Amino acid sequence: QGALRFVSEVGMDKGAVGQPDSDGVTFGVKVTDGGVETKAQVHNAVAEPVELTLDLTKLAGQEIELELSVDPGPDRKPSFDWARWYGPRVEQDIRTTGDIVVGGAQTWTLALSGAQAAAPTAEGGRYHARAAFPGAVILLSNARPQAATLPLDLAAQSFRVSFVGEGGQVLIKPQYAGAAQAIGQMVGGVTRGGIAAHPPDHGQTIASLLLDLPAQPAQFHAYIGLRDGSKSDGCVFIVEANGVEVLRQRITPGEWREVTADLSPWAGKTTLFSLITDSDGSHFYDWAVWGEPVLRAK
Repeated sequence: QGALRFVSEVGMDKGAVGQPDSDGVTFGVKVTDGGVETKAQVHNAVAEPVELTLDLTKLAGQEIELELSVDPGPDRKPSFDWARWYGPRVEQDIRTTGDIVVGGAQTWTLALSGAQAAAPTAEGGRYHARAAFPGAVILLSNARPQAATLPLDLAAQSFRVSFVGEGGQVLIKPQYAGAAQAIGQMVGGVTRGGIAAHPPDHGQTIASLLLDLPAQPAQFHAYIGLRDGSKSDGCVFIVEANGVEVLRQRITPGEWREVTADLSPWAGKTTLFSLITDSDGSHFYDWAVWGEPVLRAK
């Protein structure tokens, strides 16, 4: 049995943000078991969701009472407290490894799953590969990874750009979507170079590089933001290594945000590294910028 937890993203309705009669909402979750209470809370006064979690591992197999609550902020101003819970749920972390089998005429030379990278085994017209579950399995044909030397300027590399819809379907040349090296991208009055990206409507733009990472543990570092003049209601910046999410940040127009992600599990391994820009709904004015993205020594 894996770890159990309650988790939800919480935030304010964008129509309530900045109203003088609201100082935000204090979101709470409480579990009662045999008269013993365990609780957690977080305060949020903006539309950008934050995570509220409560560890339930010790309560596995028991009957509990779960209570969600919202209270005014520290100044006790309840007006315009339009609180929003996004995806409240109980999750169990169960991880294992196993085999996948893939048929078809395509020839596969490399299988990537989690921190694993190995050539799949061909047998009877099918390919067998070890995979981490839950998770993604990436099959590559004629893979030619680039040897990465730290620090590695990601914007200066040749990367592959692809697009998917919110249902996971592959999109071909969606309107306005793309990703390319760019200079002079101004966010919050500060100019940086990097990768300018625009997601498809209700979808993602994915810039990917296949790398042989050095044995020295690496870290991803960048500044992310929406270019000045954007009227976007926000988009999401995601970083994945072999399909494993190592960074997720939702951004609205404003200042640059500095972000990092630990890539230690992939040290010395072949890794498909992906910068994903998600429209998080409408792609209206989603002028996303990955500022100065680099892989550097941890």
